Amino acid sequence: MGSGINRRDWLKLIGGSAVGLMLSPIPWKVLDESAKWTQNWNWTPVPPKGRVNYRLTTCTLCPQACGVRVRCVENQPVGLSGIPGHPLNNGKLCAIGLGGHLMSYHPSRIAGPVTIDAKTRVPAPIPLEDAISRISGHVLAASGVAVLDMQPGRSISYIYKEFLAGLKHGTYTFPNQTDGINAGPVNRTTTSRFKSYGIDIDRTRTIISFRTPLLDGWGTLAQSAEIGRRNKKGSKAPTKVYQVESVSSRSAGLADEWIPVRPGTEAIFALGLAHVILEENLFDRTIKGGSENLWGERSLSELAGKYPLSRVSTITGVPDDKIAVLARELANNRPTAVIFGGDPVGGPFGDAEEIIFADLNILLGAIGPNGTIVPRPDLPSPGDHRQPRVDGIQLSEVPDHSIEVLLIDGADSGTTIPWQLVSRKLVPVNPRIVSLSYLPAGVACHADYVIPSPAYMEMYSDMPTPAGFSRASYNVSVPLMEPPASAIEPLEFLKRLAISTGSPNKASICSITMRELIRNRIAKIFELHEGEVFDADAGETKSIGSMASSRELVRILERGGCWTGNARSRVAGLTYKFLGNSDYQHVFSAMEKLADISGSASDIRLLPHGTRGAGSSGVNHPMMSKIYQESNLRLPSDVASISPSTGKMNGLSDGKPVRVKTDFGQTILKARFDQSIMDGVVQVQVGEETGTTARRESLQGSNTLDICRIESDSTWKTTSVQLSPL
Repeated sequence: MGSGINRRDWLKLIGGSAVGLMLSPIPWKVLDESAKWTQNWNWTPVPPKGRVNYRLTTCTLCPQACGVRVRCVENQPVGLSGIPGHPLNNGKLCAIGLGGHLMSYHPSRIAGPVTIDAKTRVPAPIPLEDAISRISGHVLAASGVAVLDMQPGRSISYIYKEFLAGLKHGTYTFPNQTDGINAGPVNRTTTSRFKSYGIDIDRTRTIISFRTPLLDGWGTLAQSAEIGRRNKKGSKAPTKVYQVESVSSRSAGLADEWIPVRPGTEAIFALGLAHVILEENLFDRTIKGGSENLWGERSLSELAGKYPLSRVSTITGVPDDKIAVLARELANNRPTAVIFGGDPVGGPFGDAEEIIFADLNILLGAIGPNGTIVPRPDLPSPGDHRQPRVDGIQLSEVPDHSIEVLLIDGADSGTTIPWQLVSRKLVPVNPRIVSLSYLPAGVACHADYVIPSPAYMEMYSDMPTPAGFSRASYNVSVPLMEPPASAIEPLEFLKRLAISTGSPNKASICSITMRELIRNRIAKIFELHEGEVFDADAGETKSIGSMASSRELVRILERGGCWTGNARSRVAGLTYKFLGNSDYQHVFSAMEKLADISGSASDIRLLPHGTRGAGSSGVNHPMMSKIYQESNLRLPSDVASISPSTGKMNGLSDGKPVRVKTDFGQTILKARFDQSIMDGVVQVQVGEETGTTARRESLQGSNTLDICRIESDSTWKTTSVQLSPL
């Protein structure tokens, strides 16, 4: 074998990961094929012989910050597993996390700084100093420079903001949130002004999830596991889960009940629930005295009155008696929570839809003194608070055609961003895009320059509170492997760029290392004198008050530990502003538009969907790419799942090619007939493309999202399509 690695070496390399894979519903054929497949890998390292030891750290492959136990042979990681008792994952790791140590050896890894040919998308090496010089020139000449931060809230995020504050037109932006509890609609519909919220799973008895993969990777692994455990029959503290969406997803299959609605009608369905709750006086009584825009003209009650059950049933396709029964169940089996983040690939809901879902949460008492949605404090800033920094806005809020130079952070947000959405924000002529990713994936495929950062386990970094977690938390990831000499940490890149551009903040940016910055932040957390820390070494939790100094907290966090803040009291004394109060006309108009668009029964809708990290700024490690392709555990992105009746009406055959055409382009997929798919729906599970285990010779991003319609509110959840046989 040319690679020098045999079957035994391969099993050693995936080490503890193999245990997790063998416990997964993966056919044994895949493992056999994997053994054969390794014979063609010349990039895979041969595991060394030597002393076996274990190290502890935090996973940074997505924002969920799972604790990781790393089995090493000498200094080389060969297997990963979760840390039992860890507050965020409690001993569990996702499929990607189990093989995270293989990412350093990915065949498509970018070896050093490159420029990308605009036409062929073929990368060409460039010396770092030349790349810095060119990028600096673009920044100095630009009328608008932005950083797209894929994991906001980290210590490097504050350096991005500080760098941008030194420019005339600097914008700090981040992807729209599809995970956790979005603070925007909560704050628009109440007088609460917290920047983030979580869900108290322990108190929640009923959950209704709108197009959110609640039982397939939503929240932290500890949260999703707890929901799944309590969702099982016979649980002593059962949590009932209703999944409302058009996609036949894993969450739909695992929920107590899947309620399939016509594409784009989820908010109309929520209005039907609100109609019953208001008409039958089932709403939470604590809100009655402090509510604005609940009753009267242009109020929620007036809007809900326009959607009686008969109309909602016609629009959504759900029988009116089922809507009424569910509304009573949600009201009578409280505490209840309404989850409406959206799909990591299909994207978020629009503003008006989010307001309707937030209003439903208020009616059910989820936001308030007895609620399940709780406010969460921010983590301390890692640097000098007197240092100027720009504020952040969601990508959808960035003015169109305002960015001339875009720096794309190399972390993985877990959320897919269609390139059309990004390109809408760029100037039409000669925008410059710089990627700090070590892998060609997602929006990074469109970069003009790539300055590759170190991979997971190769640099010192921190992880702030995951979306949806009910308390503030903080974790640290330490380097366990040496990065290539050509990899550049984002902070080091910003230092050079600050010097080259003559930034007024260069002294502050250049005066600190990432390790020092993070340790400063840990010291500030210690000074709060609140919360507790999980000591992964000892397997126990201790209060911050029991520690003599911040040095002890540093030691624990750098060895896979996790700090969590105190649980916050639920918000009391709120005034509730239904329909967002000041923008009610927008909500009325948006609901009528949804009702009109969804009313065409003959329309066929393209529904992209997927799990966290699928098709985003990261890619699967090669082992999981192979497993996904061979096992159908996840369908490849070149498959269009449709109902047999929809397929036959359009002259298609199961397993044969189908042309999927929209107003924005077309693509060729393979038809897959599935009785569980709704009529008039084309499901495409966007994610790892077939063949991406081989090295990419060009950086060309292309997938089904490229032909989706990006609406004026920056959503892309449904697009009208035409189907025809090839």
